[in-house]
Amino acid sequence: MEHCSGSHWLVLSGSGKSEPLDIAMRPIYKAESALEESYLKEKAEYEEWLELSKKEKGEQRIEPKKCLRKTIHCR
Repeated sequence: MEHCSGSHWLVLSGSGKSEPLDIAMRPIYKAESALEESYLKEKAEYEEWLELSKKEKGEQRIEPKKCLRKTIHCR
């Protein structure tokens, strides 16, 4: 790192910033991936249910989820 004027720092390219950040973010990426997989599965089940006739929908009930999860999505 090279010191610039005041409290600003200039970080040079190739100084090893990406690897520590990737390591720190890995658990978040894993959790996000698992949540996305679960969401896509539930979405597909719901879309299948939407395509059923009214009679079939009456026989096959989708139970509402008992809890909601709030997640932060940033990429």
